[in-house]
Amino acid sequence: MAIGSLATLIGGGKPLLQRFGDLKRGRRSTWNRVNKGYIRPTLTQVVCGDIAMALPERILTNIIEGLEKLNCVVPGVSNDETLLYAPEIKFFATQIETTNDLETRIAGMYVAGDGPGVAGNIVSAAATGLIPAQAILAKIKGA
Repeated sequence: MAIGSLATLIGGGKPLLQRFGDLKRGRRSTWNRVNKGYIRPTLTQVVCGDIAMALPERILTNIIEGLEKLNCVVPGVSNDETLLYAPEIKFFATQIETTNDLETRIAGMYVAGDGPGVAGNIVSAAATGLIPAQAILAKIKGA
């Protein structure tokens, strides 16, 4: 919660916005640099700045390394003009009772992604889609 409080303080109650290229170069983003780019922010009630002031070094390193690795799968995601917002604060839903295959009490109804309340992040959410998919395929093959 301290990260969220610090980022909110730095942004004067608004989220911080920073271009990925500025983050990598250790410089603060400005509206001038953002507006010169070809990516237009969808969230505009923000303060351009430096998210490194609010996030621990380990998290910053993970963000940079993660986006650069993701760029191998989704080319362009680690472009200098990619826009980053901080802080990201999540509230999780109550977990849904499921089998190990993520099947609910309703036979044949599966939950995946953030639906079951167990994923916690986008990568895990995507990965949980494989669990019910494999179970469904096994049922189809067994039928």
